[in-house]
Amino acid sequence: MTAYIDASILLNTHACLAQDLRFCATHRIPRAASCRDPIAAFLSPFVTMASFTDVLTEFSDMQPLMVNPLTGGAVKEGLIKALCAKIASCASMPIADAARLSAALLASPVEMEHKEPLQRAMEARLLAGPQGSKDMARPQRLEHVLHYLSADDWARIEMPTATATSMMQVIAQRFIKLGIRSLHEQTVRWAIAVVVQTMQAKSSNWPHPQLMYQWVVQFKRDFEILKVPYAFEKVTTSPADPQSLPQAVYDGAYSTDDPPIVKPSDRFMEIGPLIPLRSNSIALASSRISPAL
Repeated sequence: MTAYIDASILLNTHACLAQDLRFCATHRIPRAASCRDPIAAFLSPFVTMASFTDVLTEFSDMQPLMVNPLTGGAVKEGLIKALCAKIASCASMPIADAARLSAALLASPVEMEHKEPLQRAMEARLLAGPQGSKDMARPQRLEHVLHYLSADDWARIEMPTATATSMMQVIAQRFIKLGIRSLHEQTVRWAIAVVVQTMQAKSSNWPHPQLMYQWVVQFKRDFEILKVPYAFEKVTTSPADPQSLPQAVYDGAYSTDDPPIVKPSDRFMEIGPLIPLRSNSIALASSRISPAL
């Protein structure tokens, strides 16, 4: 597949997505991404190990659309986010290339509000160093999961037909949007606590420790599949309030019409410590069953 897509295809894709979400299944676009950011989601499979030339060429190609007053705001936002992802996917960002891109942005007639995310993505990629460096794998801790999910996330988690697997996918996708790429065990603990709480509310039965441990293993395994390059600062310890995140991280994770909400829960903090995170956990010692997921 080529990394370049004609602008007319992008616009037609946007229209098709707005009319019929079945288009998403055809192109293997996750539902959450497609509903909120269709252009960036459509482009994501094409954004793999881009070169600096790719980035500069695409920025040049997209400028007529970006300065056209008839181009919709959603299309512009999608194009910018897709290019940010392409910047993040560059194997490296030498200083000379960063300077050329910064100069191109400065000279461009594109509005400043659209150029600033590209500048931030470039700076983040410049500071990150070559892909694969050890500092990029530092475990990232997010414990206040009930503060970080959006109303749409919760609607999907609490659907009557939702399964533990589908709930974990929703949470994992939100973590990916927040720039989490290396899971701290406490991040896993509180993600699974959401699943345990929701499943218990549905069935009135407490999940067996062996089942909870299977969810832990599955969540970590499936999370690895979702990981893609990230353009902005990686937060090692997420604050209790998402609003306290770096602005670029927050803007990349949430849309204006689906911000994070606080989900009150009286028992949530009691659930986390009961979740076995390792195979030698005391909670699993007396376990003799292996229930299916």
